[in-house]
Amino acid sequence: MFYDNEMQPPSTLRKGIALTLLTVMGFGSLAVFGNVAIELIRDISSASPSIILYKGGLYFLGAGLLLTATLLLYLLEVILNKTLSSKIKNAYTIFSVGAFVVALALPHVVHYFLSGYLHDKQYFTCDEVEKQWLHDHTISYVNSKEACNQLILKEEEKLKEIHNNYDK
Repeated sequence: MFYDNEMQPPSTLRKGIALTLLTVMGFGSLAVFGNVAIELIRDISSASPSIILYKGGLYFLGAGLLLTATLLLYLLEVILNKTLSSKIKNAYTIFSVGAFVVALALPHVVHYFLSGYLHDKQYFTCDEVEKQWLHDHTISYVNSKEACNQLILKEEEKLKEIHNNYDK
């Protein structure tokens, strides 16, 4: 899968670099998703005055699953020199397609259900602090105008800090 028997096997340096990249990116993606999910669940369960949905962070679950599955196959084939059976290759293909579907669907499914749930709890979106860049969409739900104003002030403070650091 990673190289044919006719090809020269990768050097130890290349193996190490690939192993490091797959490990860091795979587990890093899962860590980002975990952090976003835990923060979201914590805010919802504590009925926080502001609940922020980082849709971009939810994409990382599918990416992390795909990268860690690729890491596992890389360990088997390249590091341990095991020949992958067609059954393992097919399972990897199915898992990869599933991880891709999760990456694409999860943020939208969570947004849809969370939006309905929070609107039933009298939350509304604070449009002044909503951000979007490509698929990364940050939506802030608040239960009062004061909570929205606090988010706006925090955002303005962040921008001032960025400008102050840029001017140095």
